[in-house]
Amino acid sequence: MMWRKSKLYPQFEANELGDIRRLPSSKKDNYAKFAAEDGYVYLNKYKMGGYDYVSNNVAVHRIVASAFLDNPENKPTVNHINGIKDDNRVENLEWATQAEQIHHAVRTGLLSSGYTKSEEVRKHMSAAKKGQKNPMYGKHHVVDDATRHKMSEAMKGNKNNLGHHHSEETRKRLSESKKGSKNPMYGKKMSEVRCAAAEKSRRRNNRWDIRILICRKWKMQLRTCLSLSEKM
Repeated sequence: MMWRKSKLYPQFEANELGDIRRLPSSKKDNYAKFAAEDGYVYLNKYKMGGYDYVSNNVAVHRIVASAFLDNPENKPTVNHINGIKDDNRVENLEWATQAEQIHHAVRTGLLSSGYTKSEEVRKHMSAAKKGQKNPMYGKHHVVDDATRHKMSEAMKGNKNNLGHHHSEETRKRLSESKKGSKNPMYGKKMSEVRCAAAEKSRRRNNRWDIRILICRKWKMQLRTCLSLSEKM
């Protein structure tokens, strides 16, 4: 089994199976391995009172990849080839861009087609940000006067695309999207649409008229009953 020093995190060494160990010569901080809610495995700096989940988290897959895999194109992320996020063997890791990560997730089924997240992924991400797990939990977004003034200035004039027009290509695309049967008014006449809207309004008004008449009838009957009871 071969141990190699991480290029990104020189205080750690990794082997081909994804195991991590701290170098004896490094600063004597204690680290504990834990699986986070996003599915990845991290090392977390250990404190006497417990775990510091706010900072100093180091992803195990990045330690392994930086120790064994070259990254000549300086790609920012590490991809798990088989889609299993806690499988940190060297043969299962590769450097990738964000776009490559998305394409791989679509191919493996982690994301549904069209770059929309699958139901399982959406539920997982939603649960990971509920309650106290949400970084904005218990906080209020307060905008002071200076910030409000900057936002107002940024929206003035041409900064807010005032007076800007669609390009010729965009206008053609918008026009094509509403031609023929794609147009909601296709095969209809304006008079027919207006008549249908008027009929719908008339029926709605008739229903209200009937309800008003019924209410008036009930009131008259109630008044008659009350007058008879007073005479008795």
